[in-house]
Amino acid sequence: MEENFKNDGTLVRLAMIVDAAQEVHRGTATIIFEVDKTEFEETKKNLQVNSKQDDKFKIDISGTEIIYLLRKKDE
Repeated sequence: MEENFKNDGTLVRLAMIVDAAQEVHRGTATIIFEVDKTEFEETKKNLQVNSKQDDKFKIDISGTEIIYLLRKKDE
C-alpha cells in the first residue's frame, strides 16, 4: 500500500527501535529524543504531527511513547 505522504524513513527506523526495546523487557517503555530546532521541525513535518506545543511532541508506536523535545540553547 502506497503512503500518501513523503516519509524519509524515520517512522520505519523508530518502529525498529520500539521492536528492539520491547524485546528487552515486557514492561512499557518511553523513548525520548532531545534534538536541535532544525531536526525537531523536520521530524515533526515528516511524521505529520500536529502539536499545540512548540517545544515537544509525542507519537505512539505499539504502546511505546516516543517523545521529541526541542533542545534549549546553552546559556
